Amino acid sequence: MEETFLRLAYKKPKYSGKSSFRTWLYAIARNLAIDYLRKRKRAAAVSSEEMYDVPSEQNIEEDYLLEERKAIIHKLMRKLKDEYRQVICLIYIEGFSNSETAQIMHKNNRQITNLLYQAKKALRSELEKEGITYAGL
Repeated sequence: MEETFLRLAYKKPKYSGKSSFRTWLYAIARNLAIDYLRKRKRAAAVSSEEMYDVPSEQNIEEDYLLEERKAIIHKLMRKLKDEYRQVICLIYIEGFSNSETAQIMHKNNRQITNLLYQAKKALRSELEKEGITYAGL
């Protein structure tokens, strides 16, 4: 996030107004993240305490099962093509519309619709390989 705003402050990229400011800003952040990942080959390790911070008042068993499902889905998402992973994240996690996602990914709306269909199909296939059925996909 800081890098994105530093880029805005020092490089002063031109905002053309063809998309919403949010979409334009997200595209800058996305490009910076891609550049960062290209430079950095390996991901930093995260301690188990940071991953599983469970509040005491909640049902520990349900939380554990939910975290396990999340971990499995994250593991399976890494098996998907980059475009599939990106379109799922932009639409379902970040909450962008198909048209905003199309602008960010430099594609048209039809391509995003097809890409999202293929991404869900691939994720469903990976889930089935793990023996998990998920009605939402």
